[in-house]
Amino acid sequence: MNAGTLDRRITIQQRTDARDAAGEPIPTWSTLAEVWAKLESLQPYELAATQLTQAEKPVRFYIRHRTDVDETMRVSWDGEEWDIEGISEIGRREGLALICKARP
Repeated sequence: MNAGTLDRRITIQQRTDARDAAGEPIPTWSTLAEVWAKLESLQPYELAATQLTQAEKPVRFYIRHRTDVDETMRVSWDGEEWDIEGISEIGRREGLALICKARP
C-alpha cells in the first residue's frame, strides 16, 4: 500500500458500556486507534453487492493492515461517524478495506 495515498486521518472507535447511576448500561465510544487512510466513495454498481443505498453515503476507507478491527466498530472522520459494515483484506496482510455507511 502506497503511503502517499493515505491522506486522511481517521479514528477507529470501539463501543464500551458505562453504567449510569441506576446501573443501566450507557453505550459510549472509545478510541482504538488514529490511523492514516484513503477515502473512496462506492460506485453505483457496488451498492447492490453491499445492500447499501446512496442515501446511506457508503464509502470505503483503506488503511494499513491491523488485526484488531471488526464490524462492531465505527470510524470517525471529518465530524461524522461511519458504521463499519464490512472488512476485506488487501493483498497478504498489506491493508484493509473498510466498507462504511454514515451514522444517522
